[in-house]
Amino acid sequence: MGSVESVGSVGSVGSNLPPPPPLPPLAPLFPFLGERGWGIEGNYEGTWRLILN
Repeated sequence: MGSVESVGSVGSVGSNLPPPPPLPPLAPLFPFLGERGWGIEGNYEGTWRLILN
């Protein structure tokens, strides 16, 4: 059941935001994001702000 909950949390975050860009290819391009913790669950908003700004 734990795995189901984790998947649900990711789905809820994705539904709130537009289709996410390819994060894996962008990770090496933005090493500073790795320091903040490149995570699909947590830093989606921060990632979008960096891209939009």
